Amino acid sequence: MSPLSSPSGAEPGRGVAATVRQAWIAARWLGASLAPVARGALSDWPGTAGAVARTARDTATAAVATALFGAGHPGATPVVPADGDRRFRDGAWTTRRYFHLLQQAYLLSDGLAHEVVDRVGLPDSPHRRAHLAVQLLSEALAPTNTVLGNPEALRSALRSRGRSLLRGARNAAEDLRHNHGRPRQVPAAAFELGRDLAATPGRVVLRTPLLELIQYAPQTPAVHTVPLLISPPWVNKYYGLDLAPGRSLVEWAIKHGHTVFVISYRNPDRGLRDVTLAGYMHDGLLGACEAALDITGSPQVNLLGACNGGTLVVMLQAWLAAGRDRRVRSTTLLNTYIDFSDIGVWDALADEHTLAAGERLMTERGYLEGHTLALLFDLLRGKDLYWHYFARNWLMGESPPPFDLLAWNNDTTNVTAAAHHDYVHELALNNKLAAGVWNVAGRTLSLERARQDAFVVAARNDHIVPWSSAYRGARLLGGDVRFHLTSGGHVAGVVNPPHPKAAHWTGAPLPDDPAQWLEGAQLRKESWWLPWISWLSERAGERAAPPPMGNDRYPAGAPAPGTYIHL
Repeated sequence: MSPLSSPSGAEPGRGVAATVRQAWIAARWLGASLAPVARGALSDWPGTAGAVARTARDTATAAVATALFGAGHPGATPVVPADGDRRFRDGAWTTRRYFHLLQQAYLLSDGLAHEVVDRVGLPDSPHRRAHLAVQLLSEALAPTNTVLGNPEALRSALRSRGRSLLRGARNAAEDLRHNHGRPRQVPAAAFELGRDLAATPGRVVLRTPLLELIQYAPQTPAVHTVPLLISPPWVNKYYGLDLAPGRSLVEWAIKHGHTVFVISYRNPDRGLRDVTLAGYMHDGLLGACEAALDITGSPQVNLLGACNGGTLVVMLQAWLAAGRDRRVRSTTLLNTYIDFSDIGVWDALADEHTLAAGERLMTERGYLEGHTLALLFDLLRGKDLYWHYFARNWLMGESPPPFDLLAWNNDTTNVTAAAHHDYVHELALNNKLAAGVWNVAGRTLSLERARQDAFVVAARNDHIVPWSSAYRGARLLGGDVRFHLTSGGHVAGVVNPPHPKAAHWTGAPLPDDPAQWLEGAQLRKESWWLPWISWLSERAGERAAPPPMGNDRYPAGAPAPGTYIHL
């Protein structure tokens, strides 16, 4: 057991250099994204001037309404914060003249910037890129990111006689040194791996330079004969699927009589720089399948893949089908891209210059640093996952509360240069998997041949894999596909044990239009874990005595969670 500490082995002093590199690439991307907007705004200067005049008029209206505060005439304000925008929850934003006018000026300026982007008539990709650039810049310039523009931070500073500012400065210095310049989302060493998280009992039965395979101990007298092998994302540690007891999907399956194996990938260093997606599939997932089948004596295995681990599952399905290999009984896919024709916000980031700059860095190192990818994920939901902690930790001097999901989210892993290249160029940009033209390890991958039953889950508020994209991918599979749309986001939608507020939508058949499917889908007030475990059990064979923990060929070794989880 070990404490969960700095992500990816962060070293003191590296955070400042990492922050500078990230800021340089971000500044170039912002400039390239906003330059066409500036040119278009100047070309259409009468329209731009009209938009500015309307914003000035609305600002004057806000100023008059603000001046009437306290005189019994609050007045109507031109704009209100969006529902759920917790930056402006404090009562001072509606009761104090200074803060109210500051809020109005900020929201009106933000609206003006997005209006100008819409007016210049850019093509789709540059248009999305410009809106994202405006969003990121606007969120960074929010008044709540300053002490004088944040009523809670100002109040805390006054009440503590400045001690909260000193605590915040210490937090910022600590994060710059030990957290790659990111505001910490959970306290350091708040959880211990093997005790608080990744605590389900098991043994490592296979270790290669790429992965450890963990077999979990049975928790029922009899188990289904077809094992379940979990393919986690290869850009995260596996224990997002084995969080705290009671919130672990691994534990849930075991308690319902399944023999569960999970892959724990090694955090890549320079030595793994040449591992491609084909390598992750063939040397990783396929090798794990062979071990699970050999240990259990089953001729088939059920596969579960999450995020890009699900993409690997689909690749393996199609690859085995091309060789008439029927070792896979069924697949479960969680928030998985298969069809990359609409990659949502990622299209805005996939411009030529940014990709080239990133690939130059990866060629130099051999991998994409995990903390860089984590920062990008956070900034896509910057108000909640970055600037919220910036204000609470660095301006107010607070410490974040422990939260298992965020602890896992901050325990980042690197991405090999070769796998990143394949994912971007073969999948995201050229969509070869969906098109059925990708040749991997000597076989062309055709999804129509992947005829196993599939249970597909997407999350309605997923900002990484839009549910409509996951839906379109599900329609490409050749077997009986059950599609479920859960509440929550990319991670919380998966970590969804039964609880009173759980809900998901389901329905069949699957028409072309995702919106049409949702309109006819049935809302069920329960976690998707419940129908999934019933569905899986129907495809997992009869029950029998549990198999041994490992065997002569794959001997049981170190206890779970293994050693690679700590690297």
